[in-house]
Amino acid sequence: MCYTVRMDTKLSEHIKRVLPWLDEDQRRKFLASEAISLGRGGIQEISAISGVHRNTIAAGIKELNDLDTTTIGSNTEKRRIRAKGAGRKPITVTQPGIKEAIERLVDRSGDIR
Repeated sequence: MCYTVRMDTKLSEHIKRVLPWLDEDQRRKFLASEAISLGRGGIQEISAISGVHRNTIAAGIKELNDLDTTTIGSNTEKRRIRAKGAGRKPITVTQPGIKEAIERLVDRSGDIR
């Protein structure tokens, strides 16, 4: 089946202006909301404009539909994007002794030995 993608310039500019400021959860829900507002073919169009896979946008739509409206706006607990402890470990953990090695290379005046 062939779909035509109608690239609305204003919508495209709007999405490309906002996306860099959003984390992955916000991005997914924002794009899902835009796709819903376009109606039929919205997921495909938003996917083409944003470069985000249509399955990601569909997952965002499901999240929006499943969202418990009583919790919107409540900041009782800080929201996490990733699991606690996820992400890059500090270099002092992955490279024990790095701080001392750097201090040996640079004397107190800042000159390299």
